Amino acid sequence: MKKLYLFIVLVAFPLLAMAQASGGQIRRPSQTHQNNQSNSQRRLLANKINNHEYVDLGLSVKWATCNIGASKPEEYGNYYAWGEVRTKQNYSWETYNDLVKTNINYDLTKDDYVLTKEYFHKYDRFSSTTFGKEDDAATISWGQSWRTPSIEDVIELWNLPHEWVTIKGVTGMKFTAPNGNSIFLPATGGIKLSSSFEKSETGYYWTRNLHDDDYDVSELAKVFGFDKEGGGLVRAKRYYGFAIRPVTK
Repeated sequence: MKKLYLFIVLVAFPLLAMAQASGGQIRRPSQTHQNNQSNSQRRLLANKINNHEYVDLGLSVKWATCNIGASKPEEYGNYYAWGEVRTKQNYSWETYNDLVKTNINYDLTKDDYVLTKEYFHKYDRFSSTTFGKEDDAATISWGQSWRTPSIEDVIELWNLPHEWVTIKGVTGMKFTAPNGNSIFLPATGGIKLSSSFEKSETGYYWTRNLHDDDYDVSELAKVFGFDKEGGGLVRAKRYYGFAIRPVTK
């Protein structure tokens, strides 16, 4: 994965060749007979929670087929700041909910400051490093059974065979499980301030984890980033707007 001017690669996933997916369609019963049609309908219903479809990839969690705000796998959906549950017009420290703005005596439009734990209301690397359900866009938007993935969930997914593909004119990464099921994550890019960047080039998806490897730095969170060259966990300012692909048990 190329080094981007916005991010620093933190953890390289195991280096895997871009494996060729073997079909990757969800296996469903034949609809030749009426009974089989009924079985197929029941299976389709069983693969939905709160009217949102998931795919069983044989992992510890099941992955949604679409991003929050999307109705099809190839749609980008909504963009959220880390630990926020609503979209907005401007993604910056000025509009970030968890920032204690009274503690700051400098220009919030600049991006070259290091923000430590005293600048945040709820989440910092010394106390709460994952957001609660009340601040999880997946839970608030889709219900209690859904949440934003953890870094462990993302690593599991990345270890599946995957390939950079184009589906209905949209580029992204397709992950295919040994059981033949697959999901597609479009290259969503991101939003900083009111401008989008790297759409169709790079996928950026929030995890629920703060970045906690640097001493006394609480402004960064972990992001799943990938492009046609590879992928990994990267860190980003928490106010950036990125997509979320929910998971469920």
